[in-house]
Parts: sequence; C-alpha cells; structure tokens
Amino acid sequence: MGATESLIVQRKNVKISKLGIPTPMDLHTGKTYGLSNPDIQVQAWIDDQRIKPGAGGRQGRFDWRCVVTVPSGGLQARAGGEFDFEAPADGYQPSDQIAESGTAPAWKGHVSREYFVKLSGSEYARISLTLHAGGDHFFSITSYLNPIPEHRNLEYNPRQQISAP
Repeated sequence: MGATESLIVQRKNVKISKLGIPTPMDLHTGKTYGLSNPDIQVQAWIDDQRIKPGAGGRQGRFDWRCVVTVPSGGLQARAGGEFDFEAPADGYQPSDQIAESGTAPAWKGHVSREYFVKLSGSEYARISLTLHAGGDHFFSITSYLNPIPEHRNLEYNPRQQISAP
C-alpha cells in the first residue's frame, strides 16, 4: 500500500428507469433523488418489453444502452489496473455511453466499468459501476471520493474513511 488519504466511500444499488429518465447521485452523501446539482447521473434505455418471462437464449435478449454523465466535470476510463490510484490531471470527457445489441453474439444483460471522475469543485473520485439491464433495472456503484480539491490520490485505507455527511 502506498500513501493514502482520507476518502468518502459510497456503496449502493440504485434502481433506474428504463425510459432514459436521469438518476442523479451525490458522491459526497450517497443521495440519489431530489438533487438539483448531482455529481454524476446515469440514464438507461432498455427495450425489454417484448421479452416473455422465462425466455432464454436469443429470445431473452434485448437492446439496451446506458449513459454515465458528470454534469459539471468529466470522467475517463480507469485502465491502469487494480493498482492505478492516482487520477489523471486532464483528459476527461463529460459522458460515456455503453450499448448492447440484442443480436450480438456475446450479448450481456449487465456490464461493468471503472472510471476516474473529476467533479466541478476540482475534487477527484474513482468509481466502479455495473449496470444491470434486466429484471429490476439498477446500477451498482462503489465510489472513492477525495474531498480535498486538487488531490488526485484515490488509494483507499479503511482506517482513514470519512463518514458521509
């Protein structure tokens, strides 16, 4: 373990609309509804209305897509592996889109992504997000937020965890 800083950690499963209605989240508090200025938001469009309950094989597949947005900041893929804890200073995009076609040979009803996030107040976070497009339609998220502006170190030590406000 390298140098660590005190981080705010959130672990949640959040139900999501399949009609593209944005689901916001505050990475500081973990709140997911009634936010006017969220840190991130997730939208999904899931075309599963023609699927019969219990349908398997190709008949159980459907088209879906998801957009993860940082409204006043940006995100980028965390591609450096499990020991990549320092957020890049630049190269962030406002959103990322994930899509699955129901006709794809390697179709999945869920997908996971790892991101570095830069928030509007120059705070940095790393998140693991999995979208579950079938059943209850939800996303699972684990976020590690460094609340000190401009501090890009996101290595987590449970003994230094900050309690969410």
